[in-house]
Amino acid sequence: MRTDQAGHAEIEMKASLMRPVMLLAEPTCEARIISDRKRVVFAEAEVTDESGRLVAKANSTFLVRTRTSGEDEASGHYR
Repeated sequence: MRTDQAGHAEIEMKASLMRPVMLLAEPTCEARIISDRKRVVFAEAEVTDESGRLVAKANSTFLVRTRTSGEDEASGHYR
């Protein structure tokens, strides 16, 4: 379920920093969903420098939670 009625909780995140990036450099980040199931989403991202060299990589797992009726996002009540 991917609607404005859904929230998420991060289950796990791992980031690896491979090399430094210069102060005024313009790194590029490309993120993608690896697996989008009913309740769990797996995602990854890669950051490259201006030369296209990999400088960082991250993987994350999210639990998709649906909002209960009558409750708003600020309340934090999800099921």
